[in-house]
Amino acid sequence: MLASPASTWLRRNALRSALAIGALAGCSPSAQVNAPQPVAQVDLHISVHDSLDAPLAGVTIAVDHLEEHAVLGVSDAQGRFTARVPATLLHSVYAAKETLAVATEIEVRVEDIPAGLAVDLTLRRAVVVRGIARLAGRTDHSGIQVLTQGLPVTTTTNAAGDWLLDGWPSEYFGSAILVRPGFGVGLQWFGTGAPGDTTTLPAITLVSDPGGS
Repeated sequence: MLASPASTWLRRNALRSALAIGALAGCSPSAQVNAPQPVAQVDLHISVHDSLDAPLAGVTIAVDHLEEHAVLGVSDAQGRFTARVPATLLHSVYAAKETLAVATEIEVRVEDIPAGLAVDLTLRRAVVVRGIARLAGRTDHSGIQVLTQGLPVTTTTNAAGDWLLDGWPSEYFGSAILVRPGFGVGLQWFGTGAPGDTTTLPAITLVSDPGGS
């Protein structure tokens, strides 16, 4: 399930267009106005396939899901999808279908801008991440949001406090951010294993914090 985590995806080393620096004859430097040019765009030509190299249609693809220019789409019958994004240095790409998933960062160079950049992704069996989150002083622990840092994967707890994330890429390090209004925020880091594995986190209790989120 796709959602926007509360954490902020950090953008680094943006490749910005140069400022116009032409000087007007007879004008003093203080009178000159240098306007920035629009940021160049780049096409990410994304191809998705399974571990046997067969193209996968109907794969949900999210590019830079925490950014204002976020792109969400679905691969076609040939397993292809193109996302047009600003030509900044790094872009996050997450792709998932049923029990398969993959996530990666794509680095864009200046020379990639004219023709676009080919992105080849292999989806493998996702892992399951599960845990227990409780509310101090409560018997009903439902409604705790379990968000993740960096990927559009989220869930909520049931009355017993149990939660489960599916669609998490195998061998992909991550964190669970547990949020409930009126309680402090919980954070659990985790690593995952081979495709199809299950990672179980220790139970965590959120303490009452009336001034919290």
